[in-house]
Amino acid sequence: MNLLHKALRIRPLSAEELVRIPSRLQRNVISTTPFTPNQVVIQGEKKQSFTFDHVFGPETTQKEIYDKTVMKLIDQFLEGNNVTVLTFGHTSSGKSYTMGTTEKSTHESKGIIPRSITTLLSCVNSTQYKTRKPFMKVSFVEIYNDESTDLLCEGGDRKLNTSLTGLQEIRVNSAEEVTGLLSLGQLNRRSNAQDLNRHDPDNSHVIVFSPKLNKQFDGEWVTVTSKFHFVDLAGNEMVRSFGLEHKLKEHFTSTNELTTKVAIGNAICALGDPSENSTFLPYKGSKLTRILQNYLCNNIQALIIACVSPIEYNIKETVNTLEYAKHARKIK
Repeated sequence: MNLLHKALRIRPLSAEELVRIPSRLQRNVISTTPFTPNQVVIQGEKKQSFTFDHVFGPETTQKEIYDKTVMKLIDQFLEGNNVTVLTFGHTSSGKSYTMGTTEKSTHESKGIIPRSITTLLSCVNSTQYKTRKPFMKVSFVEIYNDESTDLLCEGGDRKLNTSLTGLQEIRVNSAEEVTGLLSLGQLNRRSNAQDLNRHDPDNSHVIVFSPKLNKQFDGEWVTVTSKFHFVDLAGNEMVRSFGLEHKLKEHFTSTNELTTKVAIGNAICALGDPSENSTFLPYKGSKLTRILQNYLCNNIQALIIACVSPIEYNIKETVNTLEYAKHARKIK
C-alpha cells in the first residue's frame, strides 16, 4: 500500500499582487495539459516537469481538495491508524489558507482542518461509534526559532521539548469547541514577518487530534488511540539553493531559524533518496525535524500538499518548492 500521497496546489493571483507586482512579472509560468492531468510544466531558466498524485489548479475549491485527498484518510484514522496532513511552500503560497488556519473564512473557503473537524466529530458522535464510548482531544503547537510552544497552555511555562512532554490535550465534543481552541492558539502565535508576507506570522504549526475508542479484536474489546496531525510548515524560501546557507541568512531573524529551514530540506531529501545506501535520516538537525520524525515515518498514512504561486515574480520560490516536492514524492 502507498502510505504517502502527494498533491500540488497552484493558487490564483491575488488582487494585491495585481496592484503591487509589475505586469511583466505577472506572466503565468506553470501549465498543465489534459493528457497528463497530474503533471505540471514550469518555464523558468529551463523547462521542467513535475508529477504528483493530484494537481489542483487556481480554480479548484477548498471542498474539492478536501474531498479528493483528505476524506479517505478520515476512515483510516477512525480505524486506529495515525495520519499526517502536511502543507509546505513559500510564504504567501496558500499553505495556511489550504490548511484552514487563517482567522476569517466563509463556508466555501473553509480549509482542511475545519472540514476534518466537522467530519471527525460527526463520525465519533454517530450511532456507529457511540457504542464504543469514544472521546477526542486536541493540541496546538508552534515551532519558531527552533523552539516549540504550547499554544493552548494557560499560564505557566509554555515551552516544550522535542518529545512534547507536558503538551496540553484538551477534550472536545463539538466543532465549535475546537474552533474556539484554535482561535485561542492563534492569539498566542509569534510574529515573524518576512519579505513576502509582512503582516501574517509564518511559523510552523502542528495541530493534533487524538481520539480514544473501544474496538473489538478477536472477540476482545481494547482501547485504540490514534493521532491525526495537521502540519503547516513555515515558508521555505530558505531552501532556495540547497547547501548555500551563506546566501540565505538575509531571510531569517536568527541562525537557529536558518538551521531549522535547512534541516527540513535535508530530512525530506534523505527520506526521498531511493539509494539503498541512504539509511541515515538527519532528523536531529533541528527541533522541528525531530518532531516531524514521528509524523512522516513507519506506517503512518500521510498526505503532503505543496503550495505554489503561478506567476513569474515568485518563480524562484516556486521552482524550489517543486524540487522539494520531487524529493518528497520519492518517500516510501
